[in-house]
Amino acid sequence: MRLDQFPEAILGPTTALLDTLRDTFAPGGVGLVAAAAAAGIVTGIAFGMLAGAALTRRSVRAAVLRLHALAGGDVSSPVAGVGRSDLAGDVARATERTAAALKSSLAREAELRAALAAAEARAEAAEREAAAREAAARAASETAAPADERAALAAAVAAILAEELAATQAEGEALAAA
Repeated sequence: MRLDQFPEAILGPTTALLDTLRDTFAPGGVGLVAAAAAAGIVTGIAFGMLAGAALTRRSVRAAVLRLHALAGGDVSSPVAGVGRSDLAGDVARATERTAAALKSSLAREAELRAALAAAEARAEAAEREAAAREAAARAASETAAPADERAALAAAVAAILAEELAATQAEGEALAAA
């Protein structure tokens, strides 16, 4: 029910109730007072329900907007209404727990991605090192090659291994810093 419809929605039934009560209690003089009291009680209850529903609806709407922000990746914005002790507070606290769980999951995902990238880099380095060893073994087995060619090949293999060592040390320092 919209707020501009409130007077009609409440006053219509209240007036009908007053008429009924007046007709019922008209012979005694107390009937009109009782009818007015009953109408006041009904009006107060209806107004209280409408006001409570409006406040709850606003708080739940804020929680829904926060959930949409979470779905968009915003895990740092605060959740309004956490301190309330009604249904809207329950929804706000559940939203806050969801935000915390999502934040934790995103952090864990970032850690796993970093660990995967490091593992892939180590695997590539190991493959290059194995290829360098194989090349060195082939070079050593070729006895017909002149000594200076073997020395040049050994120097190339040593350079490749030095590069791999430097890359591995850099990865270790990056993981230690994280």
